[in-house]
Amino acid sequence: MTQLHHKSPWVRGMALRMLAKLGDARAIVPAIEALNDPSPSVRYYAADALGSLHATKAIPVLCRHIDDLAVTNEEELETMPFDYNPLPRAAETALEALGTLKDHESFSALIVRLAPKYPVGIRTASIRALSQLGDTKAVPYLIPLLKDEYFGVCGETEEALGEFGDTRAIEPLIEKIHTESAPDEGAMVALGHFNDPRITATMISFLSNRSGQTGRIAAEILAAHHDLNAVEPLITASRIPSSSWRSIYAKALGQLGDRRAIPVLIEMIQYLTYNERAAAASALAQLGDPIAIAPLTDVLAENNDEATHAAIMEALAKLRAENKASPGSSTKSTK
Repeated sequence: MTQLHHKSPWVRGMALRMLAKLGDARAIVPAIEALNDPSPSVRYYAADALGSLHATKAIPVLCRHIDDLAVTNEEELETMPFDYNPLPRAAETALEALGTLKDHESFSALIVRLAPKYPVGIRTASIRALSQLGDTKAVPYLIPLLKDEYFGVCGETEEALGEFGDTRAIEPLIEKIHTESAPDEGAMVALGHFNDPRITATMISFLSNRSGQTGRIAAEILAAHHDLNAVEPLITASRIPSSSWRSIYAKALGQLGDRRAIPVLIEMIQYLTYNERAAAASALAQLGDPIAIAPLTDVLAENNDEATHAAIMEALAKLRAENKASPGSSTKSTK
């Protein structure tokens, strides 16, 4: 405890850190006092200690500390790119501390700091803290922020709503995807946390979309949800020659484990790119149907690419082991 008054900021900070690790409640009052320390690093450790010690009585002091540290100078904000807002680490840590204090007062303090009058840094850190708090009562307060003017606020909100997993967020997230000029990938990723028929339909509609990572995200979510309604749309998307994500679609088809995918996967092992051939071979191995052994063997004989050989050999080994087929038992595939 005596080290809390040491002349070195580093020693004072380390003392707060160690007391917090020990769970020593005697550190609460000194930590509250240390929020006024001239050293930013000491203030950081003080806020962190108060969260670790679950010091609910420190909530009003933490709130004042956050507001005092917030950057509110309008001229400075106007010079910042996009919606960037510099937030001192001590203030961010204080908000994180509120997120660990599972108390009605900390919840209310975080909700208040979602308001547009607060700097972007305060608002985004408050969203993260609410997610950490895990109280779904925050969901109705977060949903309107999907339409916030600041990209950073929208992105943090999407991530938080996904982590909450509250079904009230599904329709607003779907609306966000469809109303943007380009599909909102953050909203798509957030929807991946839900297993709901509405999400399957939404993701299927974006399989053939060429914007950014949209097709990849959609396929990965469909595979993770293991909805067999996605099999035929994935097969169709896999046959689009200009698609950038055919290897991802092949992987998804393998994960879904439906034999309807076998013909298109056999087509894909003859495609030009290694990624597509390797993904198709791996998917065929996952499906485990011995019908794939012959076409894989044909491609192996016809292709000189070393990487392709390795991928197909691995797939054949798995198929033969699963089906107890001998290496010479395959016949020519039909195309």
